[in-house]
Amino acid sequence: MILPLLLAGHVAFMQAQNPVAPGVDVMLEMTAGTPVWCQGPVPPFFAGQVEGTPDDVTLRLPLRVRYRNQGSETVLLPAGFHALTEMTVDGQDESTILRDRRRPMDVEAALAAPDPEAGDFLILDSDVRYLTRCLSDIDPGCSADGAVIRVVDGSSGLDLRGQTLRIVMTRDHRPLPPEAVAALNERWADYGTVWAGVLESEAVTINVLENPLTRDCTLPR
Repeated sequence: MILPLLLAGHVAFMQAQNPVAPGVDVMLEMTAGTPVWCQGPVPPFFAGQVEGTPDDVTLRLPLRVRYRNQGSETVLLPAGFHALTEMTVDGQDESTILRDRRRPMDVEAALAAPDPEAGDFLILDSDVRYLTRCLSDIDPGCSADGAVIRVVDGSSGLDLRGQTLRIVMTRDHRPLPPEAVAALNERWADYGTVWAGVLESEAVTINVLENPLTRDCTLPR
């Protein structure tokens, strides 16, 4: 059986960048699910149908994103962020934005909240048992995401068959400004450490075969 996709190093880790806080070591693990190769038009994955000719090929790649607390302290991560999912092709310098989304953060409501749970924060304990699937009650830092990648596009001449693709995600949690972080850390010291910074992943690597096994994604499975 010919596999249409070889995922090399498909586990990607994100390390916490500024600001630095003692005891805080947050990473983000990103894993790829089962890829689906679509021939022709593609039904909605996020929003809106991706049009295409019968000869076009599109990859629908489910992703699982999980925050991991590697430190010794409970981390209170604001749920608001600006996320970018980008792709680069080996040998090319420029990246392509696959997905750009924002989750808003009500800063005034967060400052008025009596505790992190009421203030729209992810509570990342240092002793969480990480599961294979995302279960929000047990693992609140885990969520589903995904990418839609046009591999062959007849209208533009794009053809990524035989190429190596690398997908990187960046999540910026700085919708919560530093002064709010400082104020909440003073009030919520007993709950953990409020941290709001930027997380950037290592790449998920995708080796696209010359002849991926495709299907008509407009038809039911």
